[in-house]
Amino acid sequence: MKILYLDCSSGISGDMAVGAMIDLGVPFDILNIGLENIEMKQERISKKGILAVKFDVFDKSTHQHADHSHHHIEDIKKVILQTNISDSAKKIAFDIFNVIADAERIVHGTPKGKPLHLHEVGALDSIADIICLSLCLDYFKPDKIVFSHVNTGEGTVKCAHGILAVPAPATVELLKNIPVYSDGTKLELTTPTGAAFIKISADEFGGLPLGKIVKTGYGAGSRELDTRPNILRVMLIETLETESDFIYQIETQIDDMTAETLAPVFKKLFKNGALDVYVTQILMKKQRPGFLITVLTNQEYKSRLEKIILNETTTFGVRSWEVNRTCFVRKIEKFTSSLGTVRVKIGVFEDIIKKIPEFDDCMLLAKKNNIPVYKVYNKIIGEIEYM
Repeated sequence: MKILYLDCSSGISGDMAVGAMIDLGVPFDILNIGLENIEMKQERISKKGILAVKFDVFDKSTHQHADHSHHHIEDIKKVILQTNISDSAKKIAFDIFNVIADAERIVHGTPKGKPLHLHEVGALDSIADIICLSLCLDYFKPDKIVFSHVNTGEGTVKCAHGILAVPAPATVELLKNIPVYSDGTKLELTTPTGAAFIKISADEFGGLPLGKIVKTGYGAGSRELDTRPNILRVMLIETLETESDFIYQIETQIDDMTAETLAPVFKKLFKNGALDVYVTQILMKKQRPGFLITVLTNQEYKSRLEKIILNETTTFGVRSWEVNRTCFVRKIEKFTSSLGTVRVKIGVFEDIIKKIPEFDDCMLLAKKNNIPVYKVYNKIIGEIEYM
């Protein structure tokens, strides 16, 4: 599995992200997006002794930073359609601008269908940053994108609406449900463009994933920070032969429902993203026999499953925490045995290989051959050893 890990301890902006991706290996020539009135520049500079790529967008006619006039969201989408980038990259760009537009509408109280001008990210250089960032993601096509917790900075920032608190209102909207903090730096470290990128691409948040670091890239910010280099670090990580990741464990205790009434809840949990659901018999307060319900799931389904538990059972609360799991890398292959075709689950963990026939297929072969299922299972176990 190929993972991109972004260390946002100095925040994140569009130009920092593009610079880091270039340093990580994106060929600069693929960022030729076909906009006639802009030119782009990459430069390797030092930030407190750390070499990083500074990415900039300029107006071709003046060789100054691109104009900061504001564009309507529909006009921006037309600009994206006119570029020569792939359809998959265009979709990423559309997704970024759509979440920015949603945040701006909330902040300004602009209903959908009414004209919306994007202020801080409606300038041509921000538009180019987002399109180039979309190309970078499309180039790597990672299986997963993980972000550290995001440093927003604090203080104030001067923008189109005057002097505002950091993070700016649109940035706050974009960062909802994302783990953030400020280390006290009196600057805007995370911009709306950076926040929108996180919003549409993050699969997980947290520390460095388990795996092999293949390459590291550094993108330089425009400002100088007092205590550390103003850089965004991006790592390309390949998971090891074992699969290790973080999932969530959700639990609740129930002493006033029957097994019969709990069964439909199990089905609904599995249908809505649970990796596993199981129940343990326990003795609760007042010596009442009860059930401990445990649900395992990925981050994207956690809130949905918690709501199902709260709605479909008698409990008044749930507990959840992040747990690490290490498991076999798995695949399913068909195997033609002496009794017929059966699916085989194959798992690899370092030097350990397991091959297990699907029990449902063994049941079918037992019925077809009029043989007890345990004999079918044992026979196929012996045969798949040599597949």
